[in-house]
Amino acid sequence: YVEQLTELFEDVDTDKSGELTIDEFEELLSDERLAKYCASLDLTIDSAWALFKLLDNDGSGAIGIDEFVSGCLRLRGAARAVDLALTGYQLRWIIKRFENFMRHTDKQLSHIRESVIGQAPLMPQSKVALMYKANVNGSPCWNPANWS
Repeated sequence: YVEQLTELFEDVDTDKSGELTIDEFEELLSDERLAKYCASLDLTIDSAWALFKLLDNDGSGAIGIDEFVSGCLRLRGAARAVDLALTGYQLRWIIKRFENFMRHTDKQLSHIRESVIGQAPLMPQSKVALMYKANVNGSPCWNPANWS
């Protein structure tokens, strides 16, 4: 597979830059060899942009030969149930943390809004600092020192 993918990449890299742009990649998708490979992965040619983004690991907007070969090999085979379950767990964890952050932000903004229009005194800085240091819900992400 590695040799076939490398040869395919080099054939389509018309400017011999060692990278494929989205235009070169779209040309590559019209190649029968890649079409067969994608079909074996249940990937449709319509998803050229999605496939390009999956292969462009560094987000540079171009796919190097190593990204192309390793990405295609990584996409080989069916996803295992444990992979899908782990991804679902991670997504639920992120959503929960984001919801907690949004509730906290809403409370703080409401308090600031009330203070600005004179309906409530502004919360003392020490209380705000204590709230952050308390690691709400046991999550270290609530400590601003960890946000960088």
